[in-house]
Amino acid sequence: LPTPQRFVTRHKVTISGRAIAYTAVAGETYLYNRAAEPIGSIFSFSYLKDGPVDPKRPVLFVFNGGPGSSSLWLHMGVVGPKRVVLDREVNPSNTPPFGVADNPYSLLDVADLVFIDPVGTGWSKVVGKGVNADFWGVDEDADTVAQFIELWLSDHGRWNAPKFVMGESYGSEIGR
Repeated sequence: LPTPQRFVTRHKVTISGRAIAYTAVAGETYLYNRAAEPIGSIFSFSYLKDGPVDPKRPVLFVFNGGPGSSSLWLHMGVVGPKRVVLDREVNPSNTPPFGVADNPYSLLDVADLVFIDPVGTGWSKVVGKGVNADFWGVDEDADTVAQFIELWLSDHGRWNAPKFVMGESYGSEIGR
């Protein structure tokens, strides 16, 4: 398999009247079976507040319901530093392409944000020795999302940070 892809950009957003500089990381994380063979690729979006790393800064892991739905709705509609611009909050009448604006209600001011697309959603997919049955089930979802979170915490040196899980619909059932 090729090396997992990663894309890193830097941005600023104003939340609660305060400018926050942050780094956005979009990319793949490989998941492995017990034989250490890659079986899946989870695509995620991480938003990390710039500045000295604060080991006590919370990390919020976010994923959507479905099953089969990516984190897009929570990412661009509620929690992320950018949001889709609609003509009204309920039953919008506008159609694509949508505008994008800073999200003054993002939670980035209080926590680093990690949006997870479980295998089979967004750009996440089965790879290598993996098969759909490795991912598509309640226990399989929980196991693979947990493996992703453990890998992310190790990659970012954040094991001692307070950790929170946010989901909606099916995603909230996995996080319980």
